[in-house]
Amino acid sequence: MGNFCHRIQTLDTAMYYGIQSLKMEITEQLKKAKETFDKGNFDYCVEVLAHLLSDSPSSAEARHLLHLAKQQRAKSSSTIQKTVQTLLTLPRLITAKIVESKNKDNRWKIIEAYENVLSVDPFNTLAMIAIANLFVAENQPQAAVQTLQEILVGSPNHVPALKQLTQLYLQLDQPVQAREYFQQILKIDPKNSEAERNLKNLDAMDAIRGMKEEAHS
Repeated sequence: MGNFCHRIQTLDTAMYYGIQSLKMEITEQLKKAKETFDKGNFDYCVEVLAHLLSDSPSSAEARHLLHLAKQQRAKSSSTIQKTVQTLLTLPRLITAKIVESKNKDNRWKIIEAYENVLSVDPFNTLAMIAIANLFVAENQPQAAVQTLQEILVGSPNHVPALKQLTQLYLQLDQPVQAREYFQQILKIDPKNSEAERNLKNLDAMDAIRGMKEEAHS
């Protein structure tokens, strides 16, 4: 019995140090990726982050930086490269949809399929919204927020992304940020009744909060 307990303890210790070693490796790889990003070496940055995510697919910070690196790299693409990328986008989107339909329980595999779309079209809103929805399903709302904000880099007036951001910020109990995006929606679409209604709800919540604070002061 004593030997068995000792073996279990040894296994737990090994697992602990293995996890710590993996965390340190991820931290080092992220540091290297950030340095190459800052230097404008986006190809190598993408390579480092793709390798990191193959070992640790749930790293939201690495995935966010990967998307930004792909977007920066795309900005310097030649006209011919952009034409080729456009031609490759639709087949990869179709493939991602097929992967999604056949792998409902493997969200990381689906995310990887949509990442293949972003490899040729880093500003593809369909792929980014799909990835954001998958992050929501994985209970990673902050990662979903980052992905939706990436859409706004290329499409600042993308109302579906703005609307989803408002809902996520409300879920995260960050009404100030939600209010900013509701106001942005109204600048784009002044007659958007949903945004107007939600702003009024936020105003009412602020008033109630103010009265409670006064009562307790």
